[in-house]
Amino acid sequence: IFSAFIFMTLSESDQGLTAREGVSLIMLYFLFVMIETYVKTVAP
Repeated sequence: IFSAFIFMTLSESDQGLTAREGVSLIMLYFLFVMIETYVKTVAP
């Protein structure tokens, strides 16, 4: 769900996407991935 939201945001704002916004989206993506992995590991 989060990755789909990020890809939608990227596709919508690719014409005005700055490097800082891109890095922020990537960091948010990895943050959500780590949280999801942590949740699956602790409470499978």
